[in-house]
Amino acid sequence: MTGAAKPISFTYKRDSLQNGNITSYNFTVITMNYLKDGDNILIDLPYPVFADQETTKCYGNTRNLMADLPCKVSTNLSQINLTIKLPSSWRQLSDEQPSNFEELFDEHEDQRSLSQTGQINTGETIEFQITSIKNPFSFIPTDDALQYTVYTDNGFMIEHSDFSDKLRVNNTVEGFLDPLKASALPSDFRQNVLANYTL
Repeated sequence: MTGAAKPISFTYKRDSLQNGNITSYNFTVITMNYLKDGDNILIDLPYPVFADQETTKCYGNTRNLMADLPCKVSTNLSQINLTIKLPSSWRQLSDEQPSNFEELFDEHEDQRSLSQTGQINTGETIEFQITSIKNPFSFIPTDDALQYTVYTDNGFMIEHSDFSDKLRVNNTVEGFLDPLKASALPSDFRQNVLANYTL
């Protein structure tokens, strides 16, 4: 084995590209490996992009994923660990498979390539959403790229994104300054007197 397989395709779109805005990320993945109930997707956010431990949620948007997906945000707010949960119909199909099915690994990659019902097969598309992620405050692209990694339920890495240049986070809409909340406080309110202003 030389390393984890690359997904066939991995893309994401943000609901907002505005500086400093809180937005949702919508991911579309065509997996190289088959995925099972209990596998974990780890999303690494590049600095200064942050999730929120209280409000960040994960949702499945394709029929091969449950609508509500368990996910946890790291203490430094830069990682989201999403657990794959198949709908009950998929899990029932998996329970009906013969007991002699084995996981097949490619000779050169940590790739599970067995195709069967009751799982998400190689070449299938999954779409999921992660909410409440804070955009950077400027137009400067992030130095690092967003990373996608898949681990089996027992902790083996089987898939990892390697499209660094395409996965940097870059805003295109300027931030909004609310005139009702913005204010300038002078150090002296007298007319024709020089004063310092605190914004």
